[in-house]
Amino acid sequence: MILTFEKNSWTLAMSVTDSGISFETGRFGGLTVLPSPVFHLKLEDTSGRRFTLDSSSGWNSVTCIREETSITFRLTAPAQCGDLTVVVTGHTDDCGISWYTDVINRSDTCSVAEITYPVPAVKSDVLHFFLPDCCGRAIMNIGKDGFRRSYMYPGHNMSMQYFAWWGNNGGIYLGVHDPDACMKTFTVHAGENEGHLQIGFPAIGAGCPANSFTAAGSLRWEAISGDWYDAAMRYAAFVHTSAKWLPVKGRPDTPQKFREIPYWICDYIPNSEQQMEARPMTLASVSEQYGKDYWTDAAIALKKRLGTPVAYHIYNWHEIPFNINYPHFLPARDTAKKGFDKLKEAGLYLFPYINAVSWEMDDADEGFEENFTNTGIHGAVLKEDGTPMYVPYPQVKASGKTTRLAPICPSFLHWHRIIE
Repeated sequence: MILTFEKNSWTLAMSVTDSGISFETGRFGGLTVLPSPVFHLKLEDTSGRRFTLDSSSGWNSVTCIREETSITFRLTAPAQCGDLTVVVTGHTDDCGISWYTDVINRSDTCSVAEITYPVPAVKSDVLHFFLPDCCGRAIMNIGKDGFRRSYMYPGHNMSMQYFAWWGNNGGIYLGVHDPDACMKTFTVHAGENEGHLQIGFPAIGAGCPANSFTAAGSLRWEAISGDWYDAAMRYAAFVHTSAKWLPVKGRPDTPQKFREIPYWICDYIPNSEQQMEARPMTLASVSEQYGKDYWTDAAIALKKRLGTPVAYHIYNWHEIPFNINYPHFLPARDTAKKGFDKLKEAGLYLFPYINAVSWEMDDADEGFEENFTNTGIHGAVLKEDGTPMYVPYPQVKASGKTTRLAPICPSFLHWHRIIE
């Protein structure tokens, strides 16, 4: 059976069989929708075997309920994981579709690791792409030049959760409207005038059988008549009406002054002898060209010139070397305390930098009674083989070892107690 949706600005045809569903064809602007599964699943059974499924085949039962402005698909009991159901619901309007995904897993032998949001593959003789890399990149002629990358959101580069494909006659906006900005994976592949995008949602309870969950937010498809700018306006509308991370909707314990800051700066306090050569590399390359009081004097002078409130993110305020012996930040250096007083008197708002995710794995070498070996490891992120995950850094300890920072669970109370 072929289901069709026809609006003035977009069309879509979907295939529904006894064993699966898929996108068949359609039009958004000047783009053609290509055949592709509605979703992909990654799973693991209790023996450790990993396998994948998609929506197009292999399901024991497929039901479809269509109403005036919605369509709901229910896929159940694939052969590899019998007590699994995926429910995909699309709400349609004149501009596009909003997709919602639920996973109901009652299997005691199977765990869902990830599911992808419904995203179309597209084709056009002229194909451009918007990638939310840093402040955003418009990649022109991506269909001919080719492109293949994977990302994690949120991250250093992936600051937003929306994309767009377009050609000479408009295209499609693809935005994850997730107010909580939950983690996602992005995979982009383009070439031969085709564009393929997968947006994955890491499953809640992955690794445990019977992990039911709802993919965060919705995946919005919307026809656009222009280019990346039209897509940006769509995402901005979502952010300003729904995003929980905006200052006005953020944490209630955030001081009012930090909600209204128009200008932020960051720098670091020059090293003490005890801190050796360990320093924040990117900041040091600039600040070390100036004198020891540059970190205070330049900030005060800038605030006077701007005539606005200024918040200051200050690195290296602690006695321990940078990236070494975390989380034993306290006490603060005397140099930092004196400089803080000077900056506060000048009206700057101060925000001392703390690496709030890591425990340095060799802090026992420095004689800390509560250290990673006897305490931190119990809150550390572990690899599948049970060993701690860590990130190597270039800073070198007094022992000659390079720094290894292990990510810690944000709720680990021992970490909080050390820095309070």
